[in-house]
Amino acid sequence: MRLIKRLTAVILCAALVIAVPACAAGMGRDADIEKQLKLIADNVELWLFREPVGFEWYAVTDLDGNGRLEIARCEASVGTGLYSWSRFYEVNEAKDGLYECTLPYAEGDSQPDLVDEGAVCYLSDGVYYYVVYDNLRNGYAEWYCVKSALSLKDGKISDRHLDSLSYYNDYDLEKEEDHVTYTYSDAEGNAVTAGSEEELSALFKETDKYFPNAEKYEATFGWVNAGDGELPDYDGLTALLRESYSMFGLVRENEN
Repeated sequence: MRLIKRLTAVILCAALVIAVPACAAGMGRDADIEKQLKLIADNVELWLFREPVGFEWYAVTDLDGNGRLEIARCEASVGTGLYSWSRFYEVNEAKDGLYECTLPYAEGDSQPDLVDEGAVCYLSDGVYYYVVYDNLRNGYAEWYCVKSALSLKDGKISDRHLDSLSYYNDYDLEKEEDHVTYTYSDAEGNAVTAGSEEELSALFKETDKYFPNAEKYEATFGWVNAGDGELPDYDGLTALLRESYSMFGLVRENEN
């Protein structure tokens, strides 16, 4: 009986030795995140849209998984289609400031529409690739959707073109008839028009083929509005950033 009690005590002590560092590590991580969120709030003048021309949204993320947070800002306007443009600001290595990430776009380039609750994500060779879409519309007759893979590495945003799907309606005014053509174009720009809308849409929905042997995740984002260009109360801003980051996450496929 004494031997059993001693073994039980040893097991409990061992469990405690393991649990205490793990708990401490978790608390340390939480404290580090809170420090970074406050750092982002302290630098609000760097990333807040002061004179938005449309809708503006913000999300706190860790896109590259390096433990240093980013705040993504996206402004969008609506006309015949949705037009959006984004910027990213990452906590620096010393964790005492923010810097703006380099973008691959020239002025006037169309950018992906990032404000969405989630995205498919692939981890390949240490880089996280988020599948995003850019929807373009030219009135009633033309619609164009570009799919690409957005990633962040070493402070640089990359946007790798994957494929696209377009719609064109050559409407016959005299006969009042629609003449619709769907076109799927692969990563090399090879166009496919043979096939039904469903068949071409199915080609466009495929993403795994671009990332063979990669780990697949479902990413979630917490886009929030920071007050239409008005400077929020500091505590309220920090709470808003905390709420946004709490919604960011990656769940590996088949694990949820």
